[in-house]
Amino acid sequence: MTLLTKAFIGSLYHPRVADSHKGDHGHVLLASSADKMGAAVIAANLLAIGAGLLTIRVARDAVSVIQMAIPEAMLLFSRKRKLIFRNTLPLALGPELGLPQSLKVVQQVLKHCTLPVIYDADALNHFSTHPSLWLKVPAGSIITPHAREFDRLFDYMQVRRIAFKLPLKNQRSLESSLC
Repeated sequence: MTLLTKAFIGSLYHPRVADSHKGDHGHVLLASSADKMGAAVIAANLLAIGAGLLTIRVARDAVSVIQMAIPEAMLLFSRKRKLIFRNTLPLALGPELGLPQSLKVVQQVLKHCTLPVIYDADALNHFSTHPSLWLKVPAGSIITPHAREFDRLFDYMQVRRIAFKLPLKNQRSLESSLC
């Protein structure tokens, strides 16, 4: 696991060339459900900042919400909970997938996707209830838990006990990254 520091994030930033094309800056797929689109809209806006192209897997009854909020997004329609994806696209998985039906989606992604995945929200909830899923996470993947998701994923008290065994400087760094 890598601690995200200002220096680390700065090392990843590369200014875009003025005459570049959106196709030069990556393509990402966001998998969401139609039940609650708020989290999907927020995640899509964040992903659109870094990627040149953004595709959102969405049910047909949520199209107007996505098209009004993120008109530049391309849409991939799905009536089923089954996620169809290309293993050539980075994937963001989790915002409002829904529980418990999304466990099969997470398992499908872990079985077929070899690229790094951004795991959020409902996808992370499955990792806390099915710890064996961690063994299948592709290298370089990113998790984005909020405080309660973090507590479910990791034994917070165990992490605090580890932190208190570190030198004070490292202890403060770890503590600030956990809060």
